[in-house]
Amino acid sequence: MIAPTIIQFDGTLLCGASAPMTLRTFTPWTLWPKVMPQLSRVSNRKNKDLISLRSFEGIPVFGPTADPNFTYWGGAEVTGPNEGLEHLEIPPGTYAVFHYKGLSSDSSVWRYIYIEWLPNSPWELDHRPHFEPFARFRIVDPLKFYISVGNERVARSRLATIINSRLRNVLGQQELQTLLSKDRTKQMALIQEGVNTEAESFGIKIVDVRIKRADLPQANSDAIYRRMQTEREREAKEFRAKGAEMAVTITSTADKDVSVILANANKESEIMKGQGDGERNKIFAEAFGRDAEFFAFYRAMQAYETALIGGQTSLILSPDSEFFK
Repeated sequence: MIAPTIIQFDGTLLCGASAPMTLRTFTPWTLWPKVMPQLSRVSNRKNKDLISLRSFEGIPVFGPTADPNFTYWGGAEVTGPNEGLEHLEIPPGTYAVFHYKGLSSDSSVWRYIYIEWLPNSPWELDHRPHFEPFARFRIVDPLKFYISVGNERVARSRLATIINSRLRNVLGQQELQTLLSKDRTKQMALIQEGVNTEAESFGIKIVDVRIKRADLPQANSDAIYRRMQTEREREAKEFRAKGAEMAVTITSTADKDVSVILANANKESEIMKGQGDGERNKIFAEAFGRDAEFFAFYRAMQAYETALIGGQTSLILSPDSEFFK
């Protein structure tokens, strides 16, 4: 993401103002109206640079719900203390300098430094205060900036209007493909030149202008979303139809297998039953064939049991009937 530069810093003294803030309540524009009048009383500034600085206590925790506390400072480097003003001494030592261009409210750079870069680097944090790397910016004319816009919040609002107007003016003459080609750099240069022309009246110089994303008109976006939705619904119906077809095939195959298995089982059971009956009859024949009279007597007993069952049977037979033999 950002490759840092490791430097040996001699330390410095910052003069300005400070306020406690968090990432979610970060409002730097509320501090600078206090800083600028104080700096007008300072006569021992090292340079014309303005310094925005965040001082964290310990290692801050970053995450989706994290909201670390810090002290936000705004001011300038001075050669010595100034009576009646706030000062912050930045101690000398080894510092990792990350050059970053973007919004001061963007916390992704902090997550990268403390969560990704630092654990994988050979460096360790010591017990000195852990500061935000210097985000130096130069205002061409601080007095004009303070008189014309007053604070950063108003400046951002005015610049947003100017940049949006200039973007529409330049890109309105180009095709969409231009933004996706190498010619985009030329368009960005034209936009930056136009914005700088208007921002000059605020005492501000624009360093860089970038397009983070390009959105279509709402009507076009709605039509594209509807087409995407229709396409997804068509694919869903196709998947459901294929699933239903596979379900029918699987069910039919299972039913067929069940029928075959039951038929084979019934067949084998009937064969085994027939074999058992045949074996039983064979055993009976062999047993009764040894004594024919006993066999006749046994069959007569079975006939009596079957015919006279229930106690309500009436038979009219002659005394010499074969039934009584």
